[in-house]
Amino acid sequence: VYKYVVAPFDLVVTPAQVFITSATFDATVAVSGSNIESDATLTVEAASKLVIKSYSVAYDPILGRNKINATLTVDPTLAVAGSYSLFVTNPSENTGGATTQFSLIAAPAPTEKPTAVPLPEKIFNPTVDPSVNMQVATPPQSAATAKISSGTRLSMGVRGDYASAFAGVELEMIVYNFNTNQIAYRKKFIADPTGYNIVTLQKVTDLGITISEGVYNAVVIHPKFGKIGSGVLVVHYQ
Repeated sequence: VYKYVVAPFDLVVTPAQVFITSATFDATVAVSGSNIESDATLTVEAASKLVIKSYSVAYDPILGRNKINATLTVDPTLAVAGSYSLFVTNPSENTGGATTQFSLIAAPAPTEKPTAVPLPEKIFNPTVDPSVNMQVATPPQSAATAKISSGTRLSMGVRGDYASAFAGVELEMIVYNFNTNQIAYRKKFIADPTGYNIVTLQKVTDLGITISEGVYNAVVIHPKFGKIGSGVLVVHYQ
């Protein structure tokens, strides 16, 4: 009895760059290619010092074959910059293959004051929706241009080999009433390597009270440079 066995091949990992930032974060990647079985396993090159937090094999109807979605934990105290591969193994066939290499890059710390652009996706009407998203663009220092359109889409052009000059830095958004200066929200978040964050504000504020109608100022605070950007949130009850 002969069995025709083909190892996984043409394996590609996307995105092709993973960043080492100032704080531990989870990077999401996908591995696609041919002959990835439903019970395939995934490992990462040991020299990278990355940890595979989770992975799952899923059928992609567009590709017409299986792919692997994975989450890699990037610890800045362990991760080593360089080029690495992920390895796919089909245990039932005892075959395996390596992906194209991805780059593990140390994101440079900002030397100049960075900028942030926080804007709401719409006017906040708590009688209709219990929350609203504040879209925060954190463009890189390398002369990138950022534009936030209506809704949740961000169009960004980036020059340079990293997505955000301060990716991984813990930022804070403070939202306060424009007339009374009373703080309604304080939200901390990690700057995403893509240069784009969404911060959700709820109908009931961090102070435990229902947000009142009015105009609010939203500012983003950097731990080193202080205020790096501001926007306006309008709350209107109908």
